[in-house]
This record gives sequence, C-alpha cells and structure tokens, in this order.
Amino acid sequence: MTNMPYHGPTMAVVLFNDHWNFQPPSMCYLNPNGIDRHGPFIPLLKEVAESAHFLLAIIALLNLLEVAPRAAHLPVIVAAGKGWLAAHPENKDFWIDRGIGRRLCSLMETIFASDPKPFGLDQPLRQDIDALLTSLVRLGVAEAHRLEESFRLI
Repeated sequence: MTNMPYHGPTMAVVLFNDHWNFQPPSMCYLNPNGIDRHGPFIPLLKEVAESAHFLLAIIALLNLLEVAPRAAHLPVIVAAGKGWLAAHPENKDFWIDRGIGRRLCSLMETIFASDPKPFGLDQPLRQDIDALLTSLVRLGVAEAHRLEESFRLI
C-alpha cells in the first residue's frame, strides 16, 4: 500500500468514513463495538498513518480513532503524529486552525485516562510520544502542554 495513490472516496471507505463529493469525511460509521473488532486492521491503519499526508485521509483516520480510543491505537497515533510532523513541520493552519494537534492530544488523553501504563517511562513509545508533544508545544498546541504535564505525574 505504500506506493498506492490515495483517492478520497477510497480512503474514506478504507477508514470506515462517510464521504460526500469534495467535502471532508464527516464521520466514521463504526460504533464502539465495531472499533473493538477492528484489531486486524491496526497494521493497515498504521501504514496509512505513516504515509497519508493529505487532509482528507488525516481527517478520516482521526474520525475512526475518535470513535473509541484504545491503548492498541497508540502506535497508530504516534506513527500518524510523526508522519504528519514530517509533512507539515511548521504549518500552524494544519496543526492549530484545523485542530489536528488538538485531536491527536485528545486521543492520547482519552487513552491515558483509561490506561496510563502505555505512557510509562519504561514503555517503548514513550520517547516518541514525548518528542511528538514537544513538537506540538513548539507549534503552539496548548493541549500538548497540558498533556505533557499529565505525563510528568506518572
């Protein structure tokens, strides 16, 4: 899938989103029970997160992850953040005005509230999470600073 071009309607379907014409995907049509059953799709989601840098795919992925954030989604969220930072390193419109930074932080915050263990200092994703949050703070994403403070307490 890495070299595959992304088309809006196709990406919306792959990410379980409704898509109408040239509008961004409005919502994910899975419910929380459906999210619990999409475990086999997590490697595909991670690949999409790493390689999808256009807004439609990003919104569709966030819509899917926001239905019911789980600790199993953390590798996808971190991969997405790293990839999107590489593609949009200084783009405040992307990170702040479009709310991408806020939405990423909200996902991590929801997971942290239900299961703080994956955020422990000894966990494999912790360094990447810290680097992601540092970059978001530098860009002015207020939620990233608040999340950094929460992680210092564990």
